[in-house]
Amino acid sequence: MRLAKLFPAPAFAVLISPRLAVAQSVFSVRVGEVLVWSEYLGMVAIGWGVGVAVWLVSGQPAITCLFVDLPRAWKLRREHVLTSSLPIYKYLLGGALLLVLGAILVDQLWGFWTSAFTVGLLAGVIVGAGHSVVNIQKLGGPVDFLEANQRYLNEDEIPLFTEYDGA
Repeated sequence: MRLAKLFPAPAFAVLISPRLAVAQSVFSVRVGEVLVWSEYLGMVAIGWGVGVAVWLVSGQPAITCLFVDLPRAWKLRREHVLTSSLPIYKYLLGGALLLVLGAILVDQLWGFWTSAFTVGLLAGVIVGAGHSVVNIQKLGGPVDFLEANQRYLNEDEIPLFTEYDGA
């Protein structure tokens, strides 16, 4: 589907045509080429935004589950800090589910408009992944992980949580 079907192209052409007429008289520019290239750039920008959103919705949480929280749960289970294997299964299944849902989403979006949208989609996913790699250290520390799995803690090994009366 072309972008021209979604937006009223005549209104855009009326707004931009006086400036293009001046540019065409000064430079050797064809109005049609400028409109086609602006359409491609718009599709790349939209694909870029969708790619970043897809990564932040499914890719980053999946990678966090599989490569940050799952190893942490495995290590704490082996050290007998966690009394159950449920956190391990939770992060394994959660990460796998997010990866599958992200793959389905990308499959549905692939080829949505043109190759320009696809290029933008890939670029957005790559930029989102780069953002996640840079900020991976900021994702929940050890205390956040233990708070999320508080009911599975072996209190003899780690007496971290006590009641706080607020006084």
